[in-house]
Amino acid sequence: MRCVTIMDGRFTLANGQPASHHMNYDSFCKHFLEVFDEVVVVGRLFDIEDPAAKPVTGDRARFIPLPSYSGPIQFAKNIIRIIKTLNSLFDSNTVYILRVPGTIPSLFSLMAFLRKAPFATQCVADPADQLGKGSVHHPLRRLFRSLFIHILRWQCQHSVTSMYVTKKSLQIHYPPALNKPTYSYTDLVLNDSSYVSSARSNSSFNINKPVIVNVGMMVQLYKGQDVLLEAVKCCVTLGLDVSLRLIGDGEYRQYLEDLAVQYGIKDRVVFVGKLLGGDAVQREIDKCDIFALPSRQEGLPRALMEAMARGAPCFGTTVGGIPELLPEECLVPAGNVGALTDKIMNFCKDSKKLVRYSEENFAKAHEYHFEVVSKQRMAFYKDVKKLSRVSEYD
Repeated sequence: MRCVTIMDGRFTLANGQPASHHMNYDSFCKHFLEVFDEVVVVGRLFDIEDPAAKPVTGDRARFIPLPSYSGPIQFAKNIIRIIKTLNSLFDSNTVYILRVPGTIPSLFSLMAFLRKAPFATQCVADPADQLGKGSVHHPLRRLFRSLFIHILRWQCQHSVTSMYVTKKSLQIHYPPALNKPTYSYTDLVLNDSSYVSSARSNSSFNINKPVIVNVGMMVQLYKGQDVLLEAVKCCVTLGLDVSLRLIGDGEYRQYLEDLAVQYGIKDRVVFVGKLLGGDAVQREIDKCDIFALPSRQEGLPRALMEAMARGAPCFGTTVGGIPELLPEECLVPAGNVGALTDKIMNFCKDSKKLVRYSEENFAKAHEYHFEVVSKQRMAFYKDVKKLSRVSEYD
């Protein structure tokens, strides 16, 4: 049996082949093949070479590209091509997993409903936060926010089985269907090489000249890098000799670089850009004193979990699944510059406190080791295969 997974994901190219940082063959596709004969990934393909990305395709794994649109206007221009591609996916020997929320999986779920074709859902984010104030700048943001909230609730209620990246956060707002199996696990692969040998010691930190690291895409302001830059400016004004390293790239990078100049902290901020491979990111995290993730929206953040596995003291916001990972004293409200400034200043007062956070994070990260979450993943795939069987499509 074939499994088709459909998402809004932005895929690029590596040596001319469809590629991704997280949805590549090794970290994503090959896990399906323990249950299914073939996996097909459907997503937007952008004609951009990205040497840091890895191939999606491989043994029994294919990729079906959708137009590389961005925003509602380009979506409308490409909708006929998109519908034709999605319509070609239907057959009686295929099961469908929708990675939600997203425009493409929303469209496909309506098509599947009309055909009486069952589908499963993987809920990885909250559109209420994705399209919240500050995350996206668009005149129809509120309308789209309300629309995607209602669609996601409907999708979760109509899926034959559901999976959430959080243990409870997303489930509260988008509950699974009654009497249908539901699962919780992360797609992130944390194996033995992802972890350091032990948490950090007191000598690991330089609280007089702390280095803060943030990892996040810059295609929108989801990750709150703009808030972090302003907080760093405030910390410098208060006398803290702090520096910031921003890892990632995207359309908003120039905007963020301009903010660093505007705030007078250009010499304290390094825009690292994309890094080749997880090892390079790990080295950056290992050198930092604090990992910061002041996101406006999250499911269960990969970058934060990777930093915790490296024993980094971390703080984040009270959105998505972040409170499931970090203690309350390491959380701030999204978009609150003052609270973020206070948190940085407080973190840098006491290296013993940083040691404690390092120990707690390191222990928590082991709850998400690949060996632990793989059982939930396999059980979900098996239920998708069992519950999606239908005799024919209309």
